[in-house]
Amino acid sequence: MSRRIRILEIINEATIGGGQTHVLQLASGLDRNRFAVSVACTDNGPLTEQLRAIDVPVHPFAISSFASPSTLRAMVRLLADRRIDIVHTHGGIAGVWGRLAAWVAKTPVCIHTLHGIHYLHYRSRFKRILFISLDRLLAIGTEKIICVSEADRQAGIAAGCFPADRAVLIRNGIPVPSLPADFTGQGKRTELSLPAAAVVIGTVGRLHRQKGQRRFLEAIHIVRQEIPDLIALVVGDGPLRSELQTRTRELGLQDHVRFLGSRRDVAELIALMDVFVLSSEWEGMPLSLLEAMALERPVAAFAIPGVTEAVRDNESGALAKPQDAGSLAQAILRLLHDREQARRLAKTGRQIFFDHFQEEKMVHATAELYASLYDAGVAEEPTR
Repeated sequence: MSRRIRILEIINEATIGGGQTHVLQLASGLDRNRFAVSVACTDNGPLTEQLRAIDVPVHPFAISSFASPSTLRAMVRLLADRRIDIVHTHGGIAGVWGRLAAWVAKTPVCIHTLHGIHYLHYRSRFKRILFISLDRLLAIGTEKIICVSEADRQAGIAAGCFPADRAVLIRNGIPVPSLPADFTGQGKRTELSLPAAAVVIGTVGRLHRQKGQRRFLEAIHIVRQEIPDLIALVVGDGPLRSELQTRTRELGLQDHVRFLGSRRDVAELIALMDVFVLSSEWEGMPLSLLEAMALERPVAAFAIPGVTEAVRDNESGALAKPQDAGSLAQAILRLLHDREQARRLAKTGRQIFFDHFQEEKMVHATAELYASLYDAGVAEEPTR
């Protein structure tokens, strides 16, 4: 290879989320002797701050559902001027505009990562059909479509979102979470003003219908009837915050649920939880779940596709019937009533994390995909 492969990662928002974390992992983890990575996203946000801190070039774009023709033209110019070899788009909105720009600019290689196939869960049948058709069309000019779980790969093929020969599985991975050298669970409890005897349960995620925090609250309401000293931590922010706070008051949980918003000390918060709960209605491969497993915390979650690739019931966690708050409550109680079993499950979960979900595995697999597509001669003979 005579020069570095020029990669442009495209994502619409620079907020905190699974897709943004994934982009940051690639930008920081790819070998800079092999790859020249830059990122296109909105200008202001935690992602751009972190990218610039590690000297990764950021190209500001207002990428939204209503991106204008001028935005598309500017993106095409960027691809041409920078002589980008591989465009790698992330998520639905960036996947549309980024892949269109790659097609117009005749960029040699285009890859798209689906961080969960969200539109398959839209309530509107019209919208589901629309987005399936759009992704099927865009797949024609996409060399590979990365799915972060086997469940998503199979679901996408079955729904007709993309052909099987274009889909590749590269599971999400995260770095081994690190805690401050002086970290103590008691110190964090004091910082949060948690009672010394409190049993702490928590969840991490954007406050959005997908994440199912409403059922988390309903499960907490049931669990508290057996464990009155319960405190629940809700880490994350989003459009449903006000609605969820109202539901908390309706359930009489206002003294037992703490809405902590977006935090930079997520690993420390997870580390002090007696049980980590994932109440999502659907997922690709949730990073917060992997973080809890890496930190050896007992996990209770709905048995949904993606999650069941990481957590096995009564082997590495406690699984519940999807969208059933009562079943989730029973899964939580199983872990709280048998702490020794909970510790064994958490230990197995940590080993599964090390075996399958470390960041290095994801970055290496993506790097090999980049190199194989480039070295196969696609760069010399564009398909678009």
